[in-house]
Amino acid sequence: MLTYGDSRMKRLALVLPALLAFGLAVTPAYAGDDKADEKPAAAEKAPEKGAEKPAEKAAEKPAEKPAEHAEKKNGDEEDEAPAKHDLVTYTIDVSVQSLAKFDLGQGTVSAEFLLEVNCDKEPCNPHLELTNGKFSGKPDVLSRDPLHKQMRVKADLEADIDLSAFPYDMHTLRIDLVEGKDAKQVKLKVGEGSIGEKVKLAGWEFDKEPGMGVEQIDAGDKDKQDEFSFTIGIHRPKLQQSFKSLVPVLFMLLVAATGLFLRPKSIGPRFAASTGGIVPLVMFHVGQIASLPAVGYLTRLDKIMIASYLAFVAHITFNVLILRSEEVKTEERSMKLHKTAAFVVPAVAIALWLIAMFS
Repeated sequence: MLTYGDSRMKRLALVLPALLAFGLAVTPAYAGDDKADEKPAAAEKAPEKGAEKPAEKAAEKPAEKPAEHAEKKNGDEEDEAPAKHDLVTYTIDVSVQSLAKFDLGQGTVSAEFLLEVNCDKEPCNPHLELTNGKFSGKPDVLSRDPLHKQMRVKADLEADIDLSAFPYDMHTLRIDLVEGKDAKQVKLKVGEGSIGEKVKLAGWEFDKEPGMGVEQIDAGDKDKQDEFSFTIGIHRPKLQQSFKSLVPVLFMLLVAATGLFLRPKSIGPRFAASTGGIVPLVMFHVGQIASLPAVGYLTRLDKIMIASYLAFVAHITFNVLILRSEEVKTEERSMKLHKTAAFVVPAVAIALWLIAMFS
């Protein structure tokens, strides 16, 4: 007969192998589940890294490619030849509103003007360019009608500078325009031109009417194209320039000429007046030259000053001859030289001045 303890031991002996077998069977399943859980996590991480890069590329490329595409498209449109059409005539009107910064040395001037283009038919798409300067910034468009375009333009222009007639020099300010995109199918025509009443340029006067015209120029490919020109003539005020540049020289010559009235016995003061007057004449000339840019030719003032120098040299030469004659006491010869100088010196001065003024 089995006791209670023996039966308990038999039960344990039966249960323990069953538990051990169950544990061995369950453990690989759980291990497989853990590996299955770990692998998808790794698989999830890999796509996340791979997904970030395409996302970044997708974020970057749409932002860059459309801009690049737009730039290329605009460049292609600019370079693209205009479509063929019938000859279109542009009638150009110019109204100058202001002029400033006129520089004789650089030969430049800043201008602001209203530019109007009236087309006789479509297409009316002017692309006017300056041939003697450049636009300052973008034009301010005032009108975009189908056959009428109006804009306010600021530009730095190159002027035609000629100082050969200084102090009565005259110069030409120009606005030269050509069609920059469709020159072969566009004809330029002169319209109206004006200078505003408030337009001033310090130290200069304007000619009464501006000049306008259209001429054929070489387009660079053995073809011709129209160039529209609007010109403004400017000159120095003649009365003011005469007082500034010529009157001082005339007074110096008159002071020296007083010595011509002195007799040979007063040769000392006469000689001093002629030699002393040439130094301030040279200094005055230097001052006038300093106010002008360096040029490779003689101006009218230079010619007048050279004429004055030669008149002084003639006067000094006669005074030296009279002085030597007085030293040897030949009064008859001295009087002869005195009378000759009174005629020759003024004649030389007047003749040389006329040549300088009108040559």
